[in-house]
Amino acid sequence: MKQQYIPDAEEIIALSRDEIKEIQDNINKENLSKIDAAYKQGYITETEKEYLHHYYKDPMRLYREIYKTFFKIFGKAEKIEAINIDTGEVKRDKNGQPIVYKDLKNLTPFNCTRVTFKNAGHEIAIIFPEMKSVERTIEKTKGEFGVEYNSKIRQAVDAYSKHEDRDYLIEQMQNIPSTTSHLHDILRLTITCDFLSDVKNLKELFIKNKPGNKLLPHNSIVYENSDEQKETDYYVIPEEIRDRFEKPLDENEKKYYDIKVLMHHTIKGFGSFRNEIQLKIKTLFYGDAKTHPIYELRRSLFALTRSTNEPEATRKMNERTLKEYDDLTEQINRNALHQYNMSVLDNVHYTEYNDSIPLQKDMNADGTYCDCVEFIENNYKEESYDDFDPQTAFSMDNTINRLCFLRLIEALPQTFNELSKDAAKQINETFESLGEEDIERFKNINEVAKRYQKTIQEIINERKIKDGKMLQPKTKKRKNKLSSRLRKAMTRT
Repeated sequence: MKQQYIPDAEEIIALSRDEIKEIQDNINKENLSKIDAAYKQGYITETEKEYLHHYYKDPMRLYREIYKTFFKIFGKAEKIEAINIDTGEVKRDKNGQPIVYKDLKNLTPFNCTRVTFKNAGHEIAIIFPEMKSVERTIEKTKGEFGVEYNSKIRQAVDAYSKHEDRDYLIEQMQNIPSTTSHLHDILRLTITCDFLSDVKNLKELFIKNKPGNKLLPHNSIVYENSDEQKETDYYVIPEEIRDRFEKPLDENEKKYYDIKVLMHHTIKGFGSFRNEIQLKIKTLFYGDAKTHPIYELRRSLFALTRSTNEPEATRKMNERTLKEYDDLTEQINRNALHQYNMSVLDNVHYTEYNDSIPLQKDMNADGTYCDCVEFIENNYKEESYDDFDPQTAFSMDNTINRLCFLRLIEALPQTFNELSKDAAKQINETFESLGEEDIERFKNINEVAKRYQKTIQEIINERKIKDGKMLQPKTKKRKNKLSSRLRKAMTRT
């Protein structure tokens, strides 16, 4: 079969809508043919075939529907860019210029794009990756999901053979989730925000919006009753949400954080479909992007460890390698989280010393400010169960702290590989070349950490209590909203 031509990020700009549609139509035909072949070979069932057909027959229409939903919430997009999903960076043309699209025609299932909105002074970026390949979807259907489904079928049959209760067997069989019920991410996207409070507020916004209700915009609920607001066409089931920010620290071994939301849509004449949304803090998104190559290596190696043909010695060696992959992933994610917390404290300092913000009346006896305490409470994310040490947590003498700061001020790119052989040397050389203004900024972050250590320690203690690592004293409940003044203050211009 002749390989389908797919234009790169730059080539697609010159194509017309009809040319893009023709390319996508050809991709659709090829995908449907692969699904049909998998069915004929007995690899997937008829139900699974029909389910996959529903998503792969016209994915362009589904992409447009998803974008329309976000347009209703956030308004007109500020910009649309081509990005490299493996790094999170904007792709560049032959002249080294960022590839920016002026037309929504470039938002396609075969092209990775980032659509940016401005909301209440904050930047919200929606990343539309390429649609999951049909080969990978079929593999997941009969691989991990199929194995789980068949295992539960066998368990139900074994139970029937012991008790011979036909009604019980029928009930158990009906309650077994189908393989397709696990296929959440055929259509998936990522939304990145600067701060944790924005991620949490987005989650609540998606829950509140229901079919037939007036659509709530993200920036303010004062427009809730406006006649200009359009009705939403989607809904979210709260029980389907997976919030890793709330997961116990000792159960989150890879230190990966996001909130997964399933958005259910209905299109008249087409039917229903769903897409997965990963809500992430932007800094953590870049860390996650760097772990993708490790994930792919791990996935391939994991399959080998489950092979019955591998010698025992080889299998044990592979398992040790899997552990090393997991350790590398955890290290990258830990560094990204530390960098994010550094940015929280950096913004606190910026707020305190911005002359246009009259915070003096909110000053506490210990030199902290009420609004800044609230901001830290809503946005700082505990990194471990260890007590907070203000002397070392953000000290300039630590190489990891230097790495995080250099990426924060963009002296090193977000894609900088801290695991490379000469990483420490490059980090220290770059740091030593910083000017006095940057060094002073680092010192200010450290000083803020010392002044607000009580607030940070309370956040850590609250996590210990939630995770059963500490008895519960009487503590105040953390808020989850920011004053409009502070939101404006926290936005650098």
